[in-house]
Amino acid sequence: MLRLTMLLSVLAAVPVVAAPVLLNSFEDEASFQALQTLQSSVVRTAQHATEGKFALRATFGVADWPHVWFDLGKAYQVGDWSKAGGFVFEAYNPADEPVTLCVRIDDDKLADGGQHCRQTGVALPPKKLVTVVFSILTQDAFMRGVPPPTSKGDLYASLGSNPIDLGHISAFQFFMDHPTRERTVYLDNVRLEGASSLDGIVDRFGQYTGAEWPGKVHTEEDLAKGRTQEMAQLKAAPRPADRDQWGGWAQGPTLRATGWFRTERVGGKWWLVTPSGHLFWSVGLDCVGPDAGGPTKGRESLFTWLPEKDDPLSTFGSKGSGWVNFWGMNLYRKYGAKWETPWLDLTRDRMRAWGFNTVANWSWDRSYKELRLPYTPAIHYGGVPTFPGGWNDIPDFYSEAWPKAVEGAIKTVTDRWRDDPYCIGYFVDNELSLGGWGANDALKLPENALKLPGDRAVKQAFTKLLRDKYLDIVKLNEAWGSQFASWDDFQAQPISPVTGKPAVRADLSLLLTDFSKRYFTVVSALMHQYAPNQLYLGPRFAVAPDECVLESAEYCDVVSYNIYGRAPGLLTRGEQIKKFDKPVVIGEFHFGALDRGMFSGGLGPVDSQEERGVQYEEYVKAALDQPWCVGAHWFTYGDEALTGRSDGENYNIGFVNVTDTPYVELVRHATKVNFDVYQRRGR
Repeated sequence: MLRLTMLLSVLAAVPVVAAPVLLNSFEDEASFQALQTLQSSVVRTAQHATEGKFALRATFGVADWPHVWFDLGKAYQVGDWSKAGGFVFEAYNPADEPVTLCVRIDDDKLADGGQHCRQTGVALPPKKLVTVVFSILTQDAFMRGVPPPTSKGDLYASLGSNPIDLGHISAFQFFMDHPTRERTVYLDNVRLEGASSLDGIVDRFGQYTGAEWPGKVHTEEDLAKGRTQEMAQLKAAPRPADRDQWGGWAQGPTLRATGWFRTERVGGKWWLVTPSGHLFWSVGLDCVGPDAGGPTKGRESLFTWLPEKDDPLSTFGSKGSGWVNFWGMNLYRKYGAKWETPWLDLTRDRMRAWGFNTVANWSWDRSYKELRLPYTPAIHYGGVPTFPGGWNDIPDFYSEAWPKAVEGAIKTVTDRWRDDPYCIGYFVDNELSLGGWGANDALKLPENALKLPGDRAVKQAFTKLLRDKYLDIVKLNEAWGSQFASWDDFQAQPISPVTGKPAVRADLSLLLTDFSKRYFTVVSALMHQYAPNQLYLGPRFAVAPDECVLESAEYCDVVSYNIYGRAPGLLTRGEQIKKFDKPVVIGEFHFGALDRGMFSGGLGPVDSQEERGVQYEEYVKAALDQPWCVGAHWFTYGDEALTGRSDGENYNIGFVNVTDTPYVELVRHATKVNFDVYQRRGR
């Protein structure tokens, strides 16, 4: 704990963090008065003060993003966080259930929730005073999560990895994400603490060297023992008794059999239907394949060991290769030089014993071929013009190159699987940047397109759409409050329309609708041309403006979303889904924890492996209860690399860890609800 003698006036002169540095302990009246609130309120109180007289009682209202805001120079005095390892505070949740509290740090007033900021959240346990530690990525900013800093805490999470200037943190905030009822949290002693060294944090099995946990592997003998024990357990484990050969509901209604997967509404609920005519609800695992690799170049000091080039394990990466896949190495150690077939056999036994019936997106080709479970391949492509979309670059669907590229990709992938009735259908693209993450960013894509020069295809198409609507540029000027000399002038120059005008927003909506229609008409036609017997499953929406989703529902056989967060998030998304009449599959969800040597809980952080299982069970139950939902796929089968995959993600999101050892708590809860899928869905 900090001493009260650490006054803010002294800390203002500290440029970097070596020892703990106090940001705000709410003892100082002026810094308390400098706090700003949105849909929330704050009070200084003696309740749950951890040191000194006061803590902060923050009450968050029912709103999109209620928050308490701290400005540099007003509510805190230290803006250089470049040497900090952790953002630390004490918190007390007076509710009878966990409450998720989030933190965001900004390096500029332009921060919008996506740019110039980092953010994360943690579930505060009920009626317990806890020390929360959010790791700040400094020494190795590539990783999304790093080991806990020197701070000792009860709850850990990683404070994101977006590129920001840690030398100038201009503001931070505590906030909640769309709370459904008023929530109160007590906060105290908000501070920065020092960083830990990352040297030698990875052992020869790809595990964290700085902690012990149940089941941690120390020798090759541990791997062999784990394999023997698991094989015996799986041999004795029951399988769901109510499934047909496809994983469908053998004891349920028998419908028209077409020899392929299809969709049908039965009793007011959407279902998939197996080739033999049984109802099917898809419980799947993404990324069923032994790839958990990540870069080593320039980061060799993080690893205590890497194989030499003549080591048989070097096929999975070696010294000087710039890459390493410890999961692959451990499969070689565990199952032998010809590890692929025994590992696939064990994976099949696992999935069936755990109640899964789908090998989902981004899985290994051999998993699709050999597991003999229904599957959903992914289709991707590149080499086409792009432009800044809602939150990232997006292909220009009006360009001449795009239809050719997407047709080539669709033909290549469907040639591989179109004759196999186990193939449910295909996802094309993933999380397209169709809208922004901010509350007012749904029309960000057409806004950005209008800023392009006149030689870009999307700018030309949007100009034509508006010209067809208004005919005369004078009429557009009247509606937009603009002063364009001609339509050629409109097309040629970068445009930043005043989006507060109703006419402008209506026109941006028109443009986004046409952009989406162009995409879905082309892809849908190609999918039905090259895979006429299989389903087009959509692009797996993350950000999902109405204009795009409604066009998707017109052309896709199944609409797909990636929906992260806890079960209530499904109900929020359900409000949009009520606007169309199509089945929906959830392409991604997960939960992760930091109690088994991993550094980030991913997009659904929770407190423990047991809680991962609890949240899986609650999420799938909620999905089963939605009449529109025909399946939910967990991302991913295995944990990501401890030090980050190619983009730095290093999440604890697997059903198995890097040593191919199942997380027994997650498996137990998943098996329970997976076995009950048809009884719950069919009631």
